[in-house]
Amino acid sequence: MKKEIEIDDLIRSTLKNEDIQSPGSNFTERVMSAISNVQVEHAAYKPLISGRVLAGVFCFIALIVGLLYFFPSSQTSTLSDTSFIGKIQGYLNTLQFSIKIPGSISYIIISAFLMIFLQVILISKYIRKTF
Repeated sequence: MKKEIEIDDLIRSTLKNEDIQSPGSNFTERVMSAISNVQVEHAAYKPLISGRVLAGVFCFIALIVGLLYFFPSSQTSTLSDTSFIGKIQGYLNTLQFSIKIPGSISYIIISAFLMIFLQVILISKYIRKTF
């Protein structure tokens, strides 16, 4: 506590001995003119995920969902199945889901996925044109 008082007294005595300088009469004008002369470069907009990557991801998901939806497995396949679709179906058959989704809800989910994907594409094109 005593050191804090000594430090406080030292700071006060130092500040009393120092002359306070005031800015010139045209200080504000000089600062504002310097700010107005500064040229700012606008950075070009670059999306984090390019349109090609988004399209590739969408096509991959749509392909897998389409293959599993339109070509259901009539027999239980194992993971040792040689075809790619058979391996995926075998893996999905090992998972047991207790949720039954009605067909209308699955169509709503697929439609929402398509709309969101299209909106991302359209909004990113709009932003690229704007910036």
